[in-house]
Amino acid sequence: MIRRTESLGRYRFGATTTLVAALVAAGWLSAPASGQIVDWTNAGGGLFADGGNWLGGAAPGMTESARFALPDTYMVDLDGVDVNNVDLLADDGSVTLMSSTGVPTYTLSGTVTVTGELTISSLELDIAGLLVDGGQMTFDAASALTVAPLAPITLQNAGVLNMAIDFNVVGSTVTIDGTGSLLNVSGADVNLTNGSLLLLSDSASVSAEGFHAPAAVIEVTTGGQVTANDTLLGDGGSTGSLRLFSGATADLGVTDIAVSNNAGTGGTLRVDSGATATADSVRIATGGLSAQNGELRVGGNFTQNGAASITVGAASQQASQAKLRIDAGGTVTTGTGGLSVFKTGTVTNAGMLNVSGDFLIDGGTYQVTDAAAEVDLAAGSVWTVQNGGRLLLNPDTTISLGADRALEFAGGTTLAPNLKNVELGTTVGGTSRLTLTNDATLALDSVTLSESVDGSDARLEVLGGATLTVTDQVGVASTGLASTATVEVSGADSALNYQAAMPLAVGSATGGAAELRINDGGSVDLGGQGLYVG
Repeated sequence: MIRRTESLGRYRFGATTTLVAALVAAGWLSAPASGQIVDWTNAGGGLFADGGNWLGGAAPGMTESARFALPDTYMVDLDGVDVNNVDLLADDGSVTLMSSTGVPTYTLSGTVTVTGELTISSLELDIAGLLVDGGQMTFDAASALTVAPLAPITLQNAGVLNMAIDFNVVGSTVTIDGTGSLLNVSGADVNLTNGSLLLLSDSASVSAEGFHAPAAVIEVTTGGQVTANDTLLGDGGSTGSLRLFSGATADLGVTDIAVSNNAGTGGTLRVDSGATATADSVRIATGGLSAQNGELRVGGNFTQNGAASITVGAASQQASQAKLRIDAGGTVTTGTGGLSVFKTGTVTNAGMLNVSGDFLIDGGTYQVTDAAAEVDLAAGSVWTVQNGGRLLLNPDTTISLGADRALEFAGGTTLAPNLKNVELGTTVGGTSRLTLTNDATLALDSVTLSESVDGSDARLEVLGGATLTVTDQVGVASTGLASTATVEVSGADSALNYQAAMPLAVGSATGGAAELRINDGGSVDLGGQGLYVG
């Protein structure tokens, strides 16, 4: 939770890390001059305030800078006393700044620069900038960090920042660059707010429990890597974005894009060609609030783990938009939780969509935008279009369903103007099925069942007042050996309108079993062409 605590713009995040408004950046104070450097001289460690531990016989004051450059391992104790300096330099060795009494504040009007090793323990560090250049800096769980808004934060040349507390950034630019450079937030979160910019490049990486950008821009370029258990993009009426450029990778965990209780929230996750991302369940603008817009755009490879699902949009009528966009060459593979698209949601596909679970279009839209686009349903998957959902397909589209796959149209008139042919029973094994129910209507050129595939099983069902109109062919042929084909028209007002220029064929002289069932008030209109039973 963020709360404003002072009129000059100080914000506190939780009980650990805070980010304080920069008076210098706001123009209330002039920038301090770099202070004279005072060197620590006691390789055995000791009290910070003891002048005998410092070159010159006095600890650095508020207009001076402290430097730790001994090639040794030691501890420096603030002993509960607040300290004010200009800069802090950890040039060599391994130094731990800690407090044996209380939790004092070490305030710097300037920057921490680490080329050696620096650990912060049991104290709060309040700074105006951070540079870890080939060194390593660590905050333990008893420490706290306050970074002035807009202050630069840079990890470079294999620089490492380890944190057991939240890493909160307000309006700053965070640059993590170079092989081995790492922001490691263990068991805590990265929180980027107020227009922060995170640039991750050249094989650098970020690892965190939570990776949160409620109001920030994140760019990950070649070799950059992000690892998190949960990712949030956009919150509180603000916009957050993450873009993975070619060569970047990310494991994002549970991912929320523009999912908020606030109107006006925006979020974007973009996976460019050549980039790879994995995730657990994903939600895109599911709140349905006004101007709540989210997008997952994939030109590379996006894969979900295990039973994860993707939810696109909300059932609400509010003016919001949720999009899953698959560019040409892009591939999205869902978890076994499948893909659900609600009224405010749209899936546009110019690449490859692999649905490992059920595919539900509940008032939303699935649109094909490239002739080469494909959708593949896993065995056991059901593709359901209901409540005014739409299939906007390529002209003269044919959908082929193999074993243990089904296509259902339910809940009113369904718009699938370019769906012309459905092929059922195209592979050996379990049943493939086309079902119309709950007053659904559909017009096709042809439906074929178990044609020339040995051991296949196909079903066409028109139920619950639904209407199927076929203008060319219904082939209940079952020509494959040991195959079965069944057409059932059942229920009051359920109708199969056959308008082809040839008889309706049920079965063949050779092959498996074929059956036409008309039950409970269902009807079949042969259009004067007759019925052939083989």
